[in-house]
Amino acid sequence: EMIAKHKKACFDRIQEIRKLHDAVWGQFREVKPCREVKTESRIRKNLETNYELRKKAENALENFRIGRGHILTFLTTSEDPVKTVAAKARLEETETRIRDIEEGIRRLEQWIAEDEKRLGMK
Repeated sequence: EMIAKHKKACFDRIQEIRKLHDAVWGQFREVKPCREVKTESRIRKNLETNYELRKKAENALENFRIGRGHILTFLTTSEDPVKTVAAKARLEETETRIRDIEEGIRRLEQWIAEDEKRLGMK
């Protein structure tokens, strides 16, 4: 029941909004590739950091395993009960530390796999 004048006003307003809407989406599409590049750059940086952290953790793990071997050797040859008790306590601490490092390495490997997947590396 609108008169032609009102219909024309509504139509014109819809056209204005459509143009504005198209302009905003056009700007969004231009910005999107830039965001994708930034995201990829961030993922690559995280990946590089996680590779380095994994390498350090693997080196630490190797050192703790060597230390565990020295403690086990000491325990098989020691006859001093006081030193044996201290060595057993140290062995338990070392075993705990080894488990913690192994868990950290598993977590890092999971993060690395996720980032590699995001970048299409695997």
